[in-house]
Amino acid sequence: MTKPSPSQLLISHLEWSIRHLEDSLKRETSDYFQNAALQRFRFTFELTLKTLKAHATEQGATLDNKDCVNYALERGWINTLEDWEHIDACYNDLVKTPPQNAKEIFLELGAFAKSFESLYQQMKKDIQPHPLNA
Repeated sequence: MTKPSPSQLLISHLEWSIRHLEDSLKRETSDYFQNAALQRFRFTFELTLKTLKAHATEQGATLDNKDCVNYALERGWINTLEDWEHIDACYNDLVKTPPQNAKEIFLELGAFAKSFESLYQQMKKDIQPHPLNA
């Protein structure tokens, strides 16, 4: 059995994280579940960047966080930068203490989950996910 590449492992975890983000949005809208969904969004965003960086490294490139979205655009994994720039801005707002617009960002998480899912579907055409339970 061949050892999976870092991007194969990460994309498998990314799929899992997207599913849990989507699931967290189906919960009641108490403060507890809103905060859990926002935490899942932050984790999913960070995992997306790690996956993009790992793939770029395997292809001989080095990316920092600000280059990741451009890399995805160049690979044809996303169509425009605008949505991802907004997702990045919301992520950056959430990591501030205290976040100023967490409730507004929570209302956008459904659209963000769709963006993560779309990117994942495109990425897995080039990165074969590794089964997590293997």
